[in-house]
Order: sequence, then C-alpha cells, then structure tokens
Amino acid sequence: MARKIRALVFALLALAIVCFIFSNSAQGAEESNEASGWVAAFLRPILDPLGRLDDAVFHKLVRKLAHFVEFGALGVCLCACFVNTPLRRPWISALAGSVLVACCDETIQRFTGGRSCQWQDVCIDSAGAVCGILFVCLIVLILRYYRERKSCPNSDL
Repeated sequence: MARKIRALVFALLALAIVCFIFSNSAQGAEESNEASGWVAAFLRPILDPLGRLDDAVFHKLVRKLAHFVEFGALGVCLCACFVNTPLRRPWISALAGSVLVACCDETIQRFTGGRSCQWQDVCIDSAGAVCGILFVCLIVLILRYYRERKSCPNSDL
C-alpha cells in the first residue's frame, strides 16, 4: 500500500511540474522575458557577483539553466513514481515521458507569440531529466545496498 501511495504522490508532483512547464511555455515572449529577467536579477549576485558576464549572456544562461532544473525535477518525480510500480526498467519510462514533455513544451512555444521551437532546448531538457533520473537510481541503489546489509548482519565475514 505504501508503494502505491508513493507512486501517486510522485505522479501528482510530476503532473504539477508538467503544468508549470507548459504554463511557462504558453507565455508570450515579452511576459517570458520579464519573468526570466526577474529570476536573472535575483540570481545575479549569487552566480555572477563580480558582474563578469554580459547581461544578455547571463539572461540566456539563466533561461537554459531553468530548462535543465525543471526537467531534472520532472525526471526525479517520474522515475520515483515508476520505481514504485512493477515496471522492470522504470528509468526508461521516466526518460521517455520526459522527452515527450520536452517535445510538447517546444511545440507549444512554436505557437506562442514571439517564441521559437529549438531542438537545443529539447537536448537541455533531456539532459536535465537524465540527471534527475540518475539521481533517483543512485538513491535506490544506496537504499537497496543498506537494506541487504541490514538483512545479513554477518555478511562481511
């Protein structure tokens, strides 16, 4: 029962992340630039305290980093959801779902005023998802290792 609840929680989190991603994609170019400009201004003192990067370069870097982080979170949630199901290779399903969302995300931007559809963003999104999926796989391996050691206390003899 606990596995089903965990799967449901992570599925709902993944759905919320997809809604967030798609709502950002549905914004027009001006609205999107304004939102990412606010985030860039907030992050500037943290990531570039000496102001060495040009404003346009830093803004673009923040936008690409946002893609990576959003899809990293999506990869974590999808993989954690599928790990709690009987699927034999949950990371494949999580990656396929993440890439599908990335393609839909860029397609939405194509039809939004002043935005473009870029395959580079799909690659950045997919890389973020892969990192999130690898993170979950690492956690699962560590937990399995410690559970096995706990069940066999004299295994090192």
